[in-house]
Amino acid sequence: MNYQSRILNELIDKYENSKHYSDGTAFTKRVIIYCRDLIDVTDHDLNAQFISDVSELKERKFVDCDWVRKDLVVDRIWLILDNVNDIYAFLGRKSRNDTVNEVLEEIERLSENIITDWIKEYLISQYELIREKNKLIGIWKSDIKLIREILSALREIDRLNGKTVSMRTFSINLYSDSKYFERNIKKYIADIAGKYEPDLREAEELSEREILQQLGIVMMPEIFEFCGDLIIKFKNGAVDFSPIRNGSCISGDCVEDIQSAEIKGVSRIIFIENKTNYSEYCLKSRNSDELVIFHGGFYSPQRGAFFKTIYNAAANIPIYFWADIDYGGFKMFARLKNNIIPGLQPMNMSVEAHKNHSHRLLERSDEYIEKLLKLCNDENYSEFYDVIQAIADSHGTVEQECFLLDDNVMLV
Repeated sequence: MNYQSRILNELIDKYENSKHYSDGTAFTKRVIIYCRDLIDVTDHDLNAQFISDVSELKERKFVDCDWVRKDLVVDRIWLILDNVNDIYAFLGRKSRNDTVNEVLEEIERLSENIITDWIKEYLISQYELIREKNKLIGIWKSDIKLIREILSALREIDRLNGKTVSMRTFSINLYSDSKYFERNIKKYIADIAGKYEPDLREAEELSEREILQQLGIVMMPEIFEFCGDLIIKFKNGAVDFSPIRNGSCISGDCVEDIQSAEIKGVSRIIFIENKTNYSEYCLKSRNSDELVIFHGGFYSPQRGAFFKTIYNAAANIPIYFWADIDYGGFKMFARLKNNIIPGLQPMNMSVEAHKNHSHRLLERSDEYIEKLLKLCNDENYSEFYDVIQAIADSHGTVEQECFLLDDNVMLV
């Protein structure tokens, strides 16, 4: 066994993690490691090899040492700082400063050409943090190859600019491997976007798939479901879905071909967040003059474009949104109202609805209630101030599925 690399790497690690290295001041103490942490001196053969390796490093003037027993048992080994550059070359290792500068150059090069605000914000914040600390943290401690692959994914997301691409196409364009992004890069991008993309940052418990969908990277085309009297005008002609009484759908790939929509004989439009509730409502509770849209959770740019088409065709038709009576439901309502449908109204999300299902409440923690009550400081949630207080008082929220136990789902 050769101990030379281990000895030198441990000394260099200690050297680079010292305060003096970080702030650039002169070293006032030796960089020392204790041999009892490296070798079992009772093992004669291993100790002999260890002594031989230490002696060779001394001859190279990389280290010096002192002894417990001269030429038999080493006590401590310390770095000869004057020769540290030669040690880096011997190890084939870059100094931390060189590595930091290399990463900073990669980040700076990319951020100069980024137009997406949250990506630029992320890159600038990371650049400033690394420069301030003069060391790499988090993902930046990874191999430079992986860092470049993560940065290239961010660059490609910036270029999408609201368009959608399949995950495998995205991967093969960047890495010439259709599964490489999913296996090696996806988790990093989902984590970054979840913390920096404004809408995602405010969302709750999103899967990696949902986060990437928001960025325009999809596993497979989305399906947009609806039920009611709706005509969609595509580039190559119009399709009347009104004869399909229990529900219709189109692929997300069709959205770019939609020119407009026509809504006829409809007195109310309802967006339903939960798939089970959407299906049950269409089968059992929908009135013939209602257009019902499956909302899903955190809608993607494509789904948002479809919702915009519905809103543009709605004229003065009242539009409602139905989700869980909880933090996530309120957030989704506010997002849809602020971004697409200014006149949106809540359905089955009132104090009365909460009271009617008080025997089926989902118990919530003090931390959850504290977070929920903060929404009362935001006028975007003014429709829910009273029900938020009811939730706080009862420490319980209501899931949409509770309404399926009622004979009829009524608008309240």
